[in-house]
Amino acid sequence: MNNQVYTSGEYKYIILPDGTAEITGYTGRGSSLLIPMTLGNVPVTSVGKQAFLNLGLPEIVIFPEGITHIGDSAFLDCDRLQSALLPDSLKTIDNSAFSLCESLISIDIPGGVQSIGDHAFESCSSLANVTLGEGVKSIGFMAFDACSSLTAITLPDSISFLGDEVFSGCDQLSQINVSPSHPYISVVDGALITKPDKRLVFCPRSLKSETYTVPQGTKIIGRGVFYDNKTLKSITIPYGVTTIRHSAFESCENLRSVTLPPSVTTLENFVFLGCKNLTSVVIPDSVTAIGMRAFEQCPALTLTVGRDSYARQYCIENGTQFTYPRSE
Repeated sequence: MNNQVYTSGEYKYIILPDGTAEITGYTGRGSSLLIPMTLGNVPVTSVGKQAFLNLGLPEIVIFPEGITHIGDSAFLDCDRLQSALLPDSLKTIDNSAFSLCESLISIDIPGGVQSIGDHAFESCSSLANVTLGEGVKSIGFMAFDACSSLTAITLPDSISFLGDEVFSGCDQLSQINVSPSHPYISVVDGALITKPDKRLVFCPRSLKSETYTVPQGTKIIGRGVFYDNKTLKSITIPYGVTTIRHSAFESCENLRSVTLPPSVTTLENFVFLGCKNLTSVVIPDSVTAIGMRAFEQCPALTLTVGRDSYARQYCIENGTQFTYPRSE
């Protein structure tokens, strides 16, 4: 049965059959939308998966108290949506819930929300203001990826998990506010680092000039941290880094040379893919894993490897040009 829509003043309302507590689809259009508190005699608690997917949603959506869950892709590609007023009762925002809402300007996440899913606000290119309530525990993979208008954000002490590439593509994001006593994350010289695994999660573009030094104490350079950085020419990686994650330096077209410290053991997939001007990477004998396509589309590259190293065998098997250190 199709949802029925009626107008009262400036608002569009939805009427669904009695006996359901989840909104699963919407076919109306208008300037504003007020999510109903009840459907028949049943309180609304959930906006379901793909409920408003690409349906020309109005500019404003108002959620009533009682809504606890916004499902996967519920508002995906609603490119007219400018404002979503979320209730204090809300607990979860699922994967891609507001992804590609290109007109969304601001979002206030209430303190009752505990988790923000993968890609939740990805490619919300007009999103300039995000307020995270004290209570948010988890922000998923690429949750705010490509939010190119975002300039500053404050991360509450309640956060205990940040996914990789959470702020990837946020080229204007230059200020991340974190309390000095935050139990899970810290900001070191402007870069965002998780404390338990010492993972570099995000480095503002403003810090990524022609040269950059990864903060001391870092163990993992996170996925996509320097992806598509066109200005970076030189990177200093300190001893202690053990893992360079998926696509960390992918498409850094002006990166010239890299020396990996003898603490590095793992280079994941695509780590230097498309670094067109990369001429030299020194790989220590400590490296025991190199992912697929790690050095593809690097036409000028020669790897420096040990004679009996894993990296040498990798080069032979993958047709990658290599040489030995001068001392050998």
